[in-house]
Amino acid sequence: MNVSEQDLEYFLSSRFATHRYPINTATIITLYSTVAVVGFIENAIIFSTLLAIGDLRGGSAANVFVGALTVSDMILCVFNVPIQLYYELGEPSEMSATTCRVLFASLGVPTHVSCILILLIAIDRYRSVRFPTVFTSSSVTSASSTGGGGGSVATGSMRSITALLLVLLSILFSLLAAFPVAYYTDAQQVSTQTFVDDLNVSVPPSTTSSLDTVAPVANDMQDKRHFPMYCVEQWPSPLRRLIYSVLVVIAQFLTPLIVTLILYAHIGWWLAHRRGQLYRMQKTSTSHIQLAARLEMRTRRTHRILVGIVACFAGCWTPWTLYSLYLECTAYAIAGVPVDEMAMVDPGSQDVAVDANLKTTDLVLKLFALSSTCANPFLYGWLNENIRKSIIRRTGLCKKKSTHHDQTTVISMNANYSHVDKVTSKPHCPTNRKSHP
Repeated sequence: MNVSEQDLEYFLSSRFATHRYPINTATIITLYSTVAVVGFIENAIIFSTLLAIGDLRGGSAANVFVGALTVSDMILCVFNVPIQLYYELGEPSEMSATTCRVLFASLGVPTHVSCILILLIAIDRYRSVRFPTVFTSSSVTSASSTGGGGGSVATGSMRSITALLLVLLSILFSLLAAFPVAYYTDAQQVSTQTFVDDLNVSVPPSTTSSLDTVAPVANDMQDKRHFPMYCVEQWPSPLRRLIYSVLVVIAQFLTPLIVTLILYAHIGWWLAHRRGQLYRMQKTSTSHIQLAARLEMRTRRTHRILVGIVACFAGCWTPWTLYSLYLECTAYAIAGVPVDEMAMVDPGSQDVAVDANLKTTDLVLKLFALSSTCANPFLYGWLNENIRKSIIRRTGLCKKKSTHHDQTTVISMNANYSHVDKVTSKPHCPTNRKSHP
């Protein structure tokens, strides 16, 4: 077996890329399929519930953002996951430049949109907690001026329209962010000529006569085998590609994470401050003792929810984001290294030095990122009391309960709203109440 044939055998073997081992391939397909199915079902339940209770037609802005987030996550599950598996594991031999451009650009759009929506939800929650009376007073004013409750509905519709406009702007921004990828992406096929060219560089001139027998063998093998097509970003300058990658990381990951962390930390501090005020009022009014106890319990629950949201976002997206940035930095570092001074280069990209575990590592870390589609419905949907009660009632899980007290003081204070009201306790299944997730 000649040198060129050995290189070809190595490139097409599992030693060149460990994701080709049958056990690794089966495991990756199983895990991705599980995440896709579970994520789609969870998000479909939350979205259908929001439609059923009418929070997408005239409800709060936060519920519109949550509905858009569920749609974005469903697209990730039904579109991104199958396409990613087909491209990464199937390694198709027939890929056109147009297909690569549309594919790579479209795969990034749902990811950008989801991250922006998480940021918008955090901003809306902060506004709802810190300035809840601004929109309440405007609703009352509109209602009184129209002689009824129509003003409140109109205000809710205006807020929904504003939220929809923000969702559309986030989609537009995501499309613009993905445009450079579509513009510079092209299809490149692995060929035996790559290895023959490497031999021309490494073999001394005195032995070039032996290449006369290498080329026919390589051409014969190319006729019998189908080599994979790679979608490659061919930027005019490696520095431009690195700058773009860094800007995407800042806009897509760092900005939503840092801003969300700051807003939720401020919400937690404000709730703790309100709890302290009620504790200080215990000496003047015994009724505040029960209120303070309830508020402390709700505050602790809210803190756990907020910490869970930030931890989920950071835990799911940080590993893959940092690894992708590492690959871009590596590609930039070796972009100007001559072929005869570096080890074997991946014929598909010719940017990153070959690492047998590179694609496997990328797929595993990307799986962690996609697992956020399973966590988001729980964090933004199920933990919303309004949505949870609607799901329980529609699935027949609710049971009528009676209480020993005719009237109970209820504190509604969480990451979305805060007020104290009196409610009459009656045996009933959960009912819906307009609230933020």
